[in-house]
Amino acid sequence: MLTFFKKWKQAGNEAKRSKSLIWRWFPKSKDSCAFKSMKICADLSSVLCVILGWVWGFIYREAGINSVRLINDSESNGFVFLLPSFDGKTPDLIVPAVMIAVVGFLETIAVGGKMANEKRYSYDANQELLALGAANVGGAFMGAFPITGGFSRTAVNAMFGASSPLAGALTSIIVVIAVYSLMPVVEMLPLAALAPLIIHGAIGVTDFKAFIPTFKGNKLDFLIMLFTFLMSLGLTVKEGLITGVALSILKLTYEVAMPNLAVCGQVEDGTFRDVRYYPEGQMIPKSVVVRMDAGISFANTRRLQEFCMRAMSAASKADSSVSHLILDCKSVNGTDMTGCEAIENLAISLEKRKKSLVLANLKAPLTKAMFAAGVDKHIEAHGGHLCWNMAQAIALVNGGDPAAAKGSVADLHSRVQSNAMTFKQCIPL
Repeated sequence: MLTFFKKWKQAGNEAKRSKSLIWRWFPKSKDSCAFKSMKICADLSSVLCVILGWVWGFIYREAGINSVRLINDSESNGFVFLLPSFDGKTPDLIVPAVMIAVVGFLETIAVGGKMANEKRYSYDANQELLALGAANVGGAFMGAFPITGGFSRTAVNAMFGASSPLAGALTSIIVVIAVYSLMPVVEMLPLAALAPLIIHGAIGVTDFKAFIPTFKGNKLDFLIMLFTFLMSLGLTVKEGLITGVALSILKLTYEVAMPNLAVCGQVEDGTFRDVRYYPEGQMIPKSVVVRMDAGISFANTRRLQEFCMRAMSAASKADSSVSHLILDCKSVNGTDMTGCEAIENLAISLEKRKKSLVLANLKAPLTKAMFAAGVDKHIEAHGGHLCWNMAQAIALVNGGDPAAAKGSVADLHSRVQSNAMTFKQCIPL
């Protein structure tokens, strides 16, 4: 019934309904009494579902059938204010409490972010964390359950058309009224009358169409989506959420450890592109250009060194005049101390083969880290060079003055050290 009314509401205008094989047999004119009546039933379909379930359960009980599970008795004295107590068992609750807080927050920002993307509005996870903290602190003085943002309840709200925090306020008012006046009626409500609301709402916010473009665009992301979905379907949303977060962290770790490394050639517009996708790219005489699309860290230094040495070996076999390896750092935003040591080791390894390392397109964070670790001096001591851009690197390979490139990099380092402008000072510009 819920699905029927939802599809009927979304059937479109009178012309579209007339062309439909199904909806042409139902009221189509918005001015007709039949259409208005169905519109009211569709808007109140969830309420009708609950009422129908309650009446159905009542008929079953009167017929002596007791197999339908009810909400049953609920013992409550209403809202009781109390102070949280601390005893010998409190330390044992710290770890479970932390897990509940983390999982609850992850679930909240997951469903909040999804609804924000779907409805095209901004979402502040920090503000959400403050709201959850305040709500749980307040709930602690009433013996409340831990408060989080739920997938299914959010889906039900979305199904009803809720679009502001006022919906939560109205829900709270209704809950208060129900606790003090409607509990005898609610206790006799079959659970099966509430289940369709949750199931139908959850189906409404499940985006099955996203699986197809994800499969085409990124197989690894598709597998994470699939495992997360199956875990949520087979167990609960929380287990699915934990699975998705864990797999995403593993994927992120894999991407850091296995970054894209490419041998680049110069194309018509003067830029350097991956020769796998731009086979027309021309190799620079006496050099091989390698690009790494990630920051240099302990996780990927070995891969970087091995790739650079293989690239140099292949280029030297193809052209014995190759004497320089240019590492294009335009995609390298920074490095750690292990990365600095790896760059030094790469320069030493190339020097043993009578080759030189040239770092080009250096960015400020990378330059700052290398100067702090003394990498510039080590590279120069082993025949390497640091260059501001690719033009200087190519000129250096062709016999240009290394001092000019060094001066440009030193100027960049001095700008970084002086901190000429803060971010707030740059905003007006």
